Amino acid sequence: MNRRRWMVAGLVLLLAAGGLFHLSRQRCFSLILPSFCRVETAEKIVALSFDDGPTEAGVAATLPVLRAAGAKATYFVVGQEAERRPELLRLLLAEGMELGNHSWSHVRMAGVTPGLRPRRSTGPRP
Repeated sequence: MNRRRWMVAGLVLLLAAGGLFHLSRQRCFSLILPSFCRVETAEKIVALSFDDGPTEAGVAATLPVLRAAGAKATYFVVGQEAERRPELLRLLLAEGMELGNHSWSHVRMAGVTPGLRPRRSTGPRP
């Protein structure tokens, strides 16, 4: 009987691990907050976004291409990077780009207690 319990426990653990892996690979998934992965529209549009900046290399590589195509994008910026490079934010805004918040420091939140999450994601209090 003991062997059977171990086999069942192992199978349950294997199925749970497989399910969690499958869930983590989903393109549109959020454990806590709602995610918007699609907006229904009759227009043929594409939304461009760039994450984890702004960096001089990233802006220098993307902005001329967007400018030449007459396209706009949303840059999801990391607060620490934005604080270091405010001139890049001003340039992006002057070019008609949108800015979004991509956390203060982009630290991994796995294992961080809920009480620390807001402070870690938004940066120090003013």
